[in-house]
Amino acid sequence: MKQVTLNIPENQFPAFMKFIRTLDFVNVEKPLSLEDELTPSQKEVWENIKAGFIEFEMIEKGYLKARPVKFLLDELDS
Repeated sequence: MKQVTLNIPENQFPAFMKFIRTLDFVNVEKPLSLEDELTPSQKEVWENIKAGFIEFEMIEKGYLKARPVKFLLDELDS
């Protein structure tokens, strides 16, 4: 089996993929997610960001209590 890498303009990509999937002899692999392409240090930062958003949602829903921003600023000063 041969493998081909193509560069397709962004605006033409959906039409190209629709066409290429009609060919019974072509195997289209599932593309990697953006998270799969991150380096380990980038993944760590991304996980921290996601955790922050989850914590924010929990605060908005009343499951967690928020701290005033003044406390955060005081921690940064010391």
